[in-house]
Amino acid sequence: MATVLVVGSVGLLLNAMLDGIHHREYLRASHQSYARPPIEIVVQCVLALLVCTWAIVLSAPRLKPIRVSGTRDLKSVPRARAAAAPSLCKPPNRATSPRSHVRPFPPHPPRGAGTSISTRRSLAS
Repeated sequence: MATVLVVGSVGLLLNAMLDGIHHREYLRASHQSYARPPIEIVVQCVLALLVCTWAIVLSAPRLKPIRVSGTRDLKSVPRARAAAAPSLCKPPNRATSPRSHVRPFPPHPPRGAGTSISTRRSLAS
């Protein structure tokens, strides 16, 4: 049923698009200005979008409830993940890592190191 509603709403959107094109051609042929589309086309578009959204929600599978128990501690979740995929959960060994000498960020100068912002700007340029 949801598939039929989606197809019908897409057809309704296509019909609204064609109605808008025909209305625009009519206004050009009669030398009238185009301010906004007629209310029928707007209602048809809104109705098609609502029906399409409703159909997509209907076609979604049933959601499984989240079970929450007060006895479960948060430390057991990472252990369960590590047991499932041990190679993915291990932190990299910094001593044997090929990038062990690379620092992610340069060290920050100590506060009040004697250089002001204006001095830093002049040194950077």
